[in-house]
Amino acid sequence: MGSVPHKKITLGVLFAVLTLGGCQLETIKPEAPPEPAAPVEIDPRILPLLAQAEQAFTDNRLTTPLEDNAYLRYLQVLAIDPDNDKANQGIAAIVEKYLAWSIENVYQARYKRARDFLNKARSVDETHPNIPAIENMVKSYASGRSKTYELPRKSAQMRDSKALSKLQQIAVEISKNQATATIAIEAPSDAIGRWIYQQLNEATVERVRARFEITSRVRVHLFY
Repeated sequence: MGSVPHKKITLGVLFAVLTLGGCQLETIKPEAPPEPAAPVEIDPRILPLLAQAEQAFTDNRLTTPLEDNAYLRYLQVLAIDPDNDKANQGIAAIVEKYLAWSIENVYQARYKRARDFLNKARSVDETHPNIPAIENMVKSYASGRSKTYELPRKSAQMRDSKALSKLQQIAVEISKNQATATIAIEAPSDAIGRWIYQQLNEATVERVRARFEITSRVRVHLFY
């Protein structure tokens, strides 16, 4: 009697083995690794043109002489590669330098030269966002519609009551011409300039349009 169960188990195991032996397992092939991206080829003309443009910019040959200037070289790069970042950044830097020269001449009451530099900036990129503010600055100074307020440097650094009182006076003047007023802030550090702007902004109804420049003085120029 004890041998019968053993026989059944053996046959059952054999049947299972035979059944499994008839199965076919699907082989999954591993995916092939992606092919490496082909290196971007740079036109061999671009690097020499960029080097010439940077040297011309350093030498202040921004748009003159006509046959050898930074603007021309950057345009030549863009003719080859319209999306070249360095060329686009270089053109923006040319505009910024012209605008900086315009501001310097405004402070020295050389309004004709200030307008000349402003027009040169516009000829390079008339859509540059800083052009309207500088244009308003030149017009305001030239027509006498501007005021300059100087703060003691130590007071501004200490942010004391004397500096706060002066800024309150400036804010009152800004509020009188809020629709057209713009300001230029001169300060020896970014932190002081930001603090001055914050005080003026908090003391006026609308956000003040401002430009900031790091210099040795602490001054606020109001244009309206």
